[in-house]
Amino acid sequence: MRKIILSVLVVLIGLNLYAQKLNTISLLGKTDTTYQFTITGKNLDQELSKLKTTFGKPLSESPGAIIWDKVEIPSVGKDLQIKLIDGLLTVKEDNANFKSFKNTKNKNKSKNCQLKCLDENQNRQIYFTVMDKDNNNIINNAIMKKAVIVYLQDILK
Repeated sequence: MRKIILSVLVVLIGLNLYAQKLNTISLLGKTDTTYQFTITGKNLDQELSKLKTTFGKPLSESPGAIIWDKVEIPSVGKDLQIKLIDGLLTVKEDNANFKSFKNTKNKNKSKNCQLKCLDENQNRQIYFTVMDKDNNNIINNAIMKKAVIVYLQDILK
């Protein structure tokens, strides 16, 4: 049941943001205890650049995944880890599928090539998760969720 609700939520968010093409930060999904966010927009490379400037050198970086450590987010905590997954959301009829750029079937097909060849059913999205130093998602209430959204909006404005 959760997967159906999450799929419907992803489809609605994807369709809405695809039509608007605005830089948007939204709640992707909520499990019983944690939150995950999406960043969607027209020029996500520019948004990634802003995040890299703010967070500094990543702990690890590969196509489709960036992890920063020792990040401080006001009203959330210190010594946090940020995990960012970059990829494509494909929405067809009532089905939504996300693939990070590192998990593509054709390893020779670069991220730039994939982005140039988007069709009307595809939209680039970034998933953003805030974790503690033990790799646990720590955004577990509405106050922390709001703090992360405000923090990201300040960085990306």
